[in-house]
Amino acid sequence: MSNSSPYLCGVNQSKHMDNITTPRYPRQCSVTGRGMYDGYCIDNGMYYASDVSSLAIILRDKYGFREITDADLTLPMTDSLQAILDDTYEDELWYYTEWSDDDEPNYDEIELEF
Repeated sequence: MSNSSPYLCGVNQSKHMDNITTPRYPRQCSVTGRGMYDGYCIDNGMYYASDVSSLAIILRDKYGFREITDADLTLPMTDSLQAILDDTYEDELWYYTEWSDDDEPNYDEIELEF
């Protein structure tokens, strides 16, 4: 990973290996691989999403909400996506939270194939 990553801003926890500093994060987005200090926790930690688009992709691809289209993944949010998010939140499938450096586990930011 190069030091030009936009996700390195504000990172204050790192590990040292062979004089290379790698940012560490309390959680990692299941879709993008992006390190996270805040975001969406889905299904009690089965998946994590860094933004609403990633949350929608997880709901569509892992939980069968096939009515979520590619158009729903862009802003402004569609009424149909808002309804799905409202229903799945009320059903306690996901919630938004923040994590601190002290929370385990800690992840390196990596690229994932979702």
